[in-house]
Amino acid sequence: YADVIGGLLSAGGYDPETTAVLGNGLGAFVALGTAVRHGEMFDRLALVGCGVGFDEAASAAFAGMIDRVRTGGMDAVVSVAVRRIFSEEYLAANPDALAERAAVLRRTDPAAFIDACTALMGMDYRSGAADVVNPTLIVVGSEDQATSPAMARDLHAVLPNSELIELEGIAHAPQLQAPAGFLDVVARFL
Repeated sequence: YADVIGGLLSAGGYDPETTAVLGNGLGAFVALGTAVRHGEMFDRLALVGCGVGFDEAASAAFAGMIDRVRTGGMDAVVSVAVRRIFSEEYLAANPDALAERAAVLRRTDPAAFIDACTALMGMDYRSGAADVVNPTLIVVGSEDQATSPAMARDLHAVLPNSELIELEGIAHAPQLQAPAGFLDVVARFL
């Protein structure tokens, strides 16, 4: 995926001095991979819900979701996946968000979901991230269960030119849960 993004940056003729790459979740890991492999093709990097890799417990959770999808389709993981995206407090106050994200997840191709989980289980940027020189913003929600604040802190410790912002009371998708606050943070960085 990182090489595809690198190819798009190259083919698009983007100015490396004014181009930024932003990703959330799997997209953040792809963005980080793009910086590791093609960082000279853009300037700023924003990583939302990211880390250097997943520990054994998180990998086991991905393996469990893969098994459930294989046997029961996307319906088998909707409840767990939505609760990894939003905090319980947010879902209680915004019941429509649960239904909307559940519908999105149900439309997801099970094979693509399995591929994404498999890729995340094997991702390890402990060594490559140290070579990223792009100015980097790391954003994590204090309630993020998919990519914990501890993961973001570990990434911040490895990335030499990074800033870490922890959004209080937010889970894995700040752009959905608190769009105005999220945009303020990103706009300030850009």
